[in-house]
Amino acid sequence: MDIVGPMPETKNTEQECLAVIWAIRKFRCYLEGYSFTVITDHSSLRWLHQLRNNTGRLARWSLELMEYNVGIIHRKGALHHVPDALSRMPEGHVPEEALNAMKLEDYWKTTDDQWYRKRRADVLHRPAQFSD
Repeated sequence: MDIVGPMPETKNTEQECLAVIWAIRKFRCYLEGYSFTVITDHSSLRWLHQLRNNTGRLARWSLELMEYNVGIIHRKGALHHVPDALSRMPEGHVPEEALNAMKLEDYWKTTDDQWYRKRRADVLHRPAQFSD
C-alpha cells in the first residue's frame, strides 16, 4: 500500500487513519501480541473504534484495528515535534557517501553549537522530562 501518492477522494480523517493502518501493517510482526499506543495529532482517530454505523474504508480499518491491543492518544500538533520534523524531511535518494560522511557520534563530539550542547546536557541530566 502506497500512502505517498495522491488520494483526492479521501478526507483528512481517512488519510490519518490510513497512515496508522499502513504503519501497523508494516510493523505487524513486532506488534502482534503486544499492547501499544498510537500518538496522533488528529483527535477524531481516538473515537474510531467506538463509532457505530461505520461504512466503507473507516469500517474496514476499524475492524482491522480491533485485532490489536492498541490505544490511541491525542497530542496537539505543536507538541508533536518528532513526527513534524520527519514529515518535513525532503524526499529523494541520498547518495551513500553522504550518509557515511561522518558518524553521528563523532558529530556530537565535535559540534560547537552552544544551543545543541545545552539541549543535550538537559536531556542527559533530566531524561524523564523529555520522554514520550
